[in-house]
Amino acid sequence: MKENGQMFTSPLSAQYFIAQDWEQLTGECKLSAGTADLGKVVPDSCCGGNQTTAQAPLMFSSNNINYTCAPQPAGGGLWVRDFLGCVGGAVTFAEACVPGTLASRLFQSGGYPMSQDAAAGYWENSATASQCNCGTPLGVNSIYTGTGCVVGVASFMLSPNSTDKTAFFAKVEGSCGGGMMNGDYSAVGSVVGAAVGAAVGAAAGSAAGSGMS
Repeated sequence: MKENGQMFTSPLSAQYFIAQDWEQLTGECKLSAGTADLGKVVPDSCCGGNQTTAQAPLMFSSNNINYTCAPQPAGGGLWVRDFLGCVGGAVTFAEACVPGTLASRLFQSGGYPMSQDAAAGYWENSATASQCNCGTPLGVNSIYTGTGCVVGVASFMLSPNSTDKTAFFAKVEGSCGGGMMNGDYSAVGSVVGAAVGAAVGAAAGSAAGSGMS
């Protein structure tokens, strides 16, 4: 199957599910403090079970053009960026993808998270999540390979002093066509939860306040 000349086996998607208090999560959805569980693949019940709530989806597209590296609303007029695509034939999803030009202005006015006007200039078709600059500026590994329900970035992970206990799980689905080269796939029908952007923004603020990167 092709879309705009790009091959894929089935459309890629990533949708967030949130829990209001990570400390109240039980069973296989239980999380520990810090970044130890970041990127961990957990049972699908953590994405849509009775411990989490689905978030409104957003598309990785603008003006009918699909992208792999796309801005997402974070609430409060601020925007963040995520990546979703096929890298080396494998489904790859990533968070906290700070534009390189803004990496030196984390948590500052006119920096990252971005204003809506600034975000409009950062839609890209990056071949890899690293080219989308995901995770590194915040000092975390927020690049995940494969499908399933994965633990996403949250404020409590970035700052031990954070009062935001929200936990995020991302359900990543779809598959890549055989023999694809890096960057051959632009996410079609890809979705992300708007709430995760708010979490990254809040986490970033907490991290900045505590001196963390």
